Amino acid sequence: KASLESYQSRAAANPAAAADMNKELDRTLNAWGQIKGMDAATLERAKIEEKTKLHIAVLGALEQAGDMDAAKGYFYSNIKEIDGAKQADIKKAIETSDRSRKVQSFADDVIDTQRLPMEQALKLARENFDGEDEKQAVVEIKQRYTEIEAIKKDNENQAFAKAYDLAVDKKGGRRAIPPSLWNQLDPQSKESINSKLTGGAAKTNQGVWY
Repeated sequence: KASLESYQSRAAANPAAAADMNKELDRTLNAWGQIKGMDAATLERAKIEEKTKLHIAVLGALEQAGDMDAAKGYFYSNIKEIDGAKQADIKKAIETSDRSRKVQSFADDVIDTQRLPMEQALKLARENFDGEDEKQAVVEIKQRYTEIEAIKKDNENQAFAKAYDLAVDKKGGRRAIPPSLWNQLDPQSKESINSKLTGGAAKTNQGVWY
């Protein structure tokens, strides 16, 4: 058993050599079958079982490396040597991982590289994908923009708190707020501080009256 498992680990460590490992495994199983006196059907079942393990190990290595095109090609090239009961699950896992990779890459491009507004990014997602791919792309984009807005709002709240502390609580006035900090404030926050400093009722960007 340890000898058979070594084929899996060696093939996974070097997917390019998987075909050679597969041939070696085949020779080992043939010899093992002769020693055990296996009939042809029993030997074939043993080969499918062990080769399925080897192919799954290779597919896992290719997926970890992010090479889903190679994983799909490898799967369909060796599908006849993979246990039929496991083929559907493996195919689904490959398709899911490939979909995730494509969606992540698309989202990186439209959000991080092109910096498109959400409406335009969603429009492109619907134009470039369909079916389950489209659904996942839309969800991914909405989630990312939700996170971006949450971070932006948190930063604005922190900036407002610092500016208010310097100008109002510590009575430093408008001049006590560094330009770099003032520029981080949204219009409502600026108005709140200015109003407080000029004697008006101030309202923060969180809706709390001072």
